Amino acid sequence: MVKKRIKIDFFENWLQRCRQTSLFRKKQTILLAVSGGVDSMVLWDLFERASRPMQLRLVVAHLNHQLRGDESLADEALVRKRAEEKKIHCVFEQMDVKQFCKAEGKSLEAGARIVRYAFLNRVAKEQGCDHIATGHNADDQAESVLLNLIRGCGITGLTGIDRKQQRLIRPLLDFSREQIHHYAQQFGIPWRFDKSNMDQQFTRNRVRHTLLPLLKSDFNPSVVSVLNSLSENMRQAEEFLRQEAERAYQECFRERDQNKIILDIESFLMYFTFLQKYILDKAVHRLAQGTDVAFDYKKFQLFLSLLKNRQSHKRIDIGSLFYLSATRNAIVIGREPQPAEHEIVTELPARVKLWDDLLFTAGYTDTTLHQIARNADPAVAYADAEKLQMPLTIRTPRPGDAFIPLGMKGHKKVSDFFTDAKIPFYLRDRVPVLESSAGIVWICGHRLDDRFKITANTEMIIKLTLSENRHEQIRV
Repeated sequence: MVKKRIKIDFFENWLQRCRQTSLFRKKQTILLAVSGGVDSMVLWDLFERASRPMQLRLVVAHLNHQLRGDESLADEALVRKRAEEKKIHCVFEQMDVKQFCKAEGKSLEAGARIVRYAFLNRVAKEQGCDHIATGHNADDQAESVLLNLIRGCGITGLTGIDRKQQRLIRPLLDFSREQIHHYAQQFGIPWRFDKSNMDQQFTRNRVRHTLLPLLKSDFNPSVVSVLNSLSENMRQAEEFLRQEAERAYQECFRERDQNKIILDIESFLMYFTFLQKYILDKAVHRLAQGTDVAFDYKKFQLFLSLLKNRQSHKRIDIGSLFYLSATRNAIVIGREPQPAEHEIVTELPARVKLWDDLLFTAGYTDTTLHQIARNADPAVAYADAEKLQMPLTIRTPRPGDAFIPLGMKGHKKVSDFFTDAKIPFYLRDRVPVLESSAGIVWICGHRLDDRFKITANTEMIIKLTLSENRHEQIRV
């Protein structure tokens, strides 16, 4: 017996795929990004058909980029007319994208994207939307994979466009431009053609109208499907590597604060080179906390060279805010810290908030000589009050700084003291230095100057402390 072939129409196929990939749920509010082009107009129609069985609330958003004069106005007019016919709430806005790009120094493509997504996110927040749906399709995915490949990318670039990214969803990503056009024709959906999509000065358009057609005609008619399969495979590989990198990162992790993450170098070197980049990428982005930062393969290769030679005096800059460096025992992922402003202490007792969440306190104490002699805490020091000359200054180390470390007779450069004390280089320029007019009193948290020590003749004692002043736990 021959089974009858069951034909599933486009809408049913689309809705089934949305459910399989968990793009949205019943009773949610969806913001539709509608430009007036065929992809977004079909997306609108599909969601409208799904809105009743799925009990969805729909909101349409249209941004006029003011790039094509009357044609842009005609796009807006089409969306407005359609919204009125369908009685769907629609948010319209106009933006001089060309002027924005000029002011921000962005390319037209990059600037338009920034403006568009800023608009969509703002409207979604204002309208209480659960998701923002855009009309990216399988051909867009193929183009993105090719573009990233041409520019030189790793696995991340080959994943292409994300199907779901926070509240942003792309419900048409599994369907070709041809299928979408056929649906529009079948149901008489009006749409506008954007002539700028034919402008070959844009790289994506050259890929769309020259490279992809060539690959289809001369190499593989199913190249779009092949590139989409590649994208999905790379997405799964990327997810696996990121999970492995999280586990490896936890194994390598030693410590962190607001401005740096420290990894154990020996643990790090146990992993394959390929995974090492993912570990560092995870550390950089964890430190960045949402700041846009690009850690590319070239930077990674430079760091491997630095790591091989243990060049602790060198570092690899990542953008203008972050850097990588290494010592004999540690890898440092750092952020350029805020300037450390010097502080003045004019009277005692004193409580001074310093840079890097440090807290300095100074006050009179009746601690006995016996107790002081037994003090083993480097964050606490005791000084002879009569030897201090007010005001006191708290600052960072300067070139040429010298003091007489407690227990010594002669001066020693602070830089040499740091080296002998094995204080990591990445901490040295942030160590607080307490100074009076007579010289350095205390390398805070490390060593008192011998000239200010407590003796049997001391009448008034000052207790100095350096502690952390954190209120929030920093995520590892």
